[in-house]
Amino acid sequence: NPNAKQAYKLKVQIKDAPAGGFKYVGGSVGFDIENIKECGYYLSWPYNGTVPGVGRNIDYPLTKISDTEYEGTFYTDWGQDGDFFGKGVCHWKFTGVGVGLSATGADGETNFLTGFNVDVDEFPPKEPLTRFYRKAEYPEAKDLPNFGYNGFSAEVAKQHEPNKLFSITITVQEVQ
Repeated sequence: NPNAKQAYKLKVQIKDAPAGGFKYVGGSVGFDIENIKECGYYLSWPYNGTVPGVGRNIDYPLTKISDTEYEGTFYTDWGQDGDFFGKGVCHWKFTGVGVGLSATGADGETNFLTGFNVDVDEFPPKEPLTRFYRKAEYPEAKDLPNFGYNGFSAEVAKQHEPNKLFSITITVQEVQ
């Protein structure tokens, strides 16, 4: 949508980061076509009657504010509705926003992930979201190359030694 207007600012704060920090920090916003059964195409045999879902993740840049803070702006009305399959107008639906961090962005490194899923999380969120991660998984998780690590809640973090953890907090605010 070249005229996207529903802007939000996402801020990332890292606490007790592993030595070496994060050289790669990126953001992604997700969208699905919400009426795909009406506007999409059906698969042929052996999947007769199946309509494949259509979704898209759009990257957005995060700017480094300090060694522990980043921020970026994303739009929830990125998708421009249209008749993509010749069967009627498809409507895009915002599904979520997230961030990913890794030591350098190299293949094999752990991807530390967090975000909001609008199907289960309130959006825009009233409170920041904090996830905790084991420092032992940095820069790579042993025997798990390219591990997508979603971390755990504060409640679960209480069961771990605090000096072996770091946290990522994200905050989202509507841009007025």
